[in-house]
Amino acid sequence: MLRPVSVGLLTLVMAAMLALLLVGVQKNYSPIPHSDMWMGGLGFYLDHLDGKASVWWRFHNEHPNHLARLLFWFDYEWFGGRAIMLQAFNVLVLLGIAVFMGSCTTEVLRESSHERWTLPVALSLAAWQLQWSQQENIVWAFQGVFFLAQLLPCVGAYLLSVHAKNDRQQWTAWAAVLLGCLAWGTMANAIFAFPLMAVVAWRVGCSKHLVGFLVVLCVLGCGLYWLGLAPQGGDLDRRWAGAVSWSDRGIYLLSMLGGPFKALRAPDWLAQVAGAGVLCLVVWHGLVLITRRGDLGVSVALRGMTGYLTLTALMATMGRAQLGYEQAFSSRYQTPMLMLWAVLLMLHLRPLLDWVTQSRWRRGAAIMAVGVLSLMLLERQCQALRRQDQALLGKELALLQLELQLKDEAQLLSLGFPSWEGLSSIANRAMAYGVSPFSTPVSLARRALIGKTIDVSAQPFCENGAISKLAPLRDSAGGWRTQGWLKTSRPVQGMEVWHLVQNRKVVGVLLSGLHEPEMALKYGRVYERNGFVGYALGMDPIQDISIWNPIDQCKFTVASQAPAAHP
Repeated sequence: MLRPVSVGLLTLVMAAMLALLLVGVQKNYSPIPHSDMWMGGLGFYLDHLDGKASVWWRFHNEHPNHLARLLFWFDYEWFGGRAIMLQAFNVLVLLGIAVFMGSCTTEVLRESSHERWTLPVALSLAAWQLQWSQQENIVWAFQGVFFLAQLLPCVGAYLLSVHAKNDRQQWTAWAAVLLGCLAWGTMANAIFAFPLMAVVAWRVGCSKHLVGFLVVLCVLGCGLYWLGLAPQGGDLDRRWAGAVSWSDRGIYLLSMLGGPFKALRAPDWLAQVAGAGVLCLVVWHGLVLITRRGDLGVSVALRGMTGYLTLTALMATMGRAQLGYEQAFSSRYQTPMLMLWAVLLMLHLRPLLDWVTQSRWRRGAAIMAVGVLSLMLLERQCQALRRQDQALLGKELALLQLELQLKDEAQLLSLGFPSWEGLSSIANRAMAYGVSPFSTPVSLARRALIGKTIDVSAQPFCENGAISKLAPLRDSAGGWRTQGWLKTSRPVQGMEVWHLVQNRKVVGVLLSGLHEPEMALKYGRVYERNGFVGYALGMDPIQDISIWNPIDQCKFTVASQAPAAHP
């Protein structure tokens, strides 16, 4: 039996993993939508405000995402569309996955000679599930449904195994069906939810009526999926079928299955070898699931979960393999793979503990291995502490160009949405309705200042400054992108809003906080974030330009100059 101090240390590891994760959420927080959140979230809510009832049931690409729409509606209606509620939801669902793994561990070790190991194993698996390596799913508000797409079907399968074991209590069966129906509103891989449940119900000996009902739901789910997919066919890239070889798809699948190993700094090839081992285990457990009937233990549900999570990887392979196997190591795919590795460990937990408890040196080796893995997890979790200032500044800058109706497509990549026309249309509607993120005080204030008269002639000069880049925006008449630095008596604290003033009129908005190596060389690292980047509208580069810092009430005048060519 592990000493209490060992259990205490594992508790501290899990608490540290959670604390670091929460710090990472805070450092990455932004109310600005990302990627699919523009169309699936903000666009959906604007259509709702326009009275388009169809937005509630239409499909979103290959993902129904009905639950996501409901969550977005809650966020915009009750929380101002700031995404704080959605971020909290992501964390809560991730904690739910960790708790669920602990529940499965309890079932696996119950009434066995290793029951005393339940707590340390559950703590270890909880820490494993909280890894920052899945950061995109944590910090992208849209990804809460991706967590649910993995969790809901797995919990449903678990409840069916409990249903068969505990005198077939009806509430467990109906709860499993409800979770499967909710899973339909998450992501595309949820079409495997009821096939998973049907196989588990059949193998644990549930009634023929229940198994038949689950099979009917399997057919219904596939029909609904393809019915929703067909109208959106033009939005999908179907060229992968002829462009990607089967060997490339195989490498992609193995890379994805080995993703958790890659997250621990393993080389690509070693992660792929680990993925091959995982695939072999999944196939073996799948054969056991099909051939062994009447097992009332949770192991049946766990074997079904391995198949479901592997099918998730297979669907991602079929849709993304054309992007290269490196895409398989993306943090968004870590969640199902972390769950898969945890489930496989639980399936082999009893024989593993049998081996460990046979001698003292094996127990010591196991404790040492857990300790080393814990240190590795903590070291990787410290990535959550990295400053995200530049990424957040990039999002704010992209939002600024939408506010000013300027076109700088390269900057839009920071939002994960390359279409300026689509974003511009959504931005105009959001500003008309006063919907976040265009309704925040900062956004409203910087838009209101454009064109206002401000006499900065009496303002003192700042210590130093320069415009390093001044380029016209090719597709925006009168639009300019400006970059440079400004030295005041203090270092910049976070992101501040400065202004470009010409002829006593505000013609541009600048966002400070940009890392400028020149500033660090001249004045020290404390001033390295005194760089700025922003846009001007209707500016004449032939006339003198003043950069005004409203916080320090100082200016820096730039003499007339020829603009640089657009990159």
